[in-house]
Amino acid sequence: MKTPKKKTPKKKTPKKVGRPTLYREEYAKLAKKFCLLSATNEKLAQCFEVSVPTIDKWIREIPEFSCAVKEGKELADAEIAEALYHRARGYQCKETKVATHEGMITDTQEVDKHYPPDTRAAQFWLMNRQKWRLTQAVEHSGEVNHKLMDMIEEAQGT
Repeated sequence: MKTPKKKTPKKKTPKKVGRPTLYREEYAKLAKKFCLLSATNEKLAQCFEVSVPTIDKWIREIPEFSCAVKEGKELADAEIAEALYHRARGYQCKETKVATHEGMITDTQEVDKHYPPDTRAAQFWLMNRQKWRLTQAVEHSGEVNHKLMDMIEEAQGT
């Protein structure tokens, strides 16, 4: 005799509670482009007409949105870092010199223009990349002899 099979109850997919999401699939591509233009999470919230916590939630919960934002910000940061690096080291680029006479162009010449290293850019690079500091902590040890205080006390005592 066969034993009857027990029926296992079907798992119901839970109904989503709350408002439907405002997220759309095309937002990932847009977010990457906005981040390439230096958009912060606050700016993304303005662009998509949502709150900053909503953007943070999308980054946490929607992998394609998170990757797009991260990739856009990393590419933008890399371009700025490269520009700062060149500025800190100095660089050369081609430049067109134009000569005019009485409002008419008389001559154009392509020349190499040299830009010397920028000290401030180098400091900024070192402070951010190498955790370099402009000041150093100096530790004092030993006894300090206050001759001035002794002289004042001596003068007041007489």
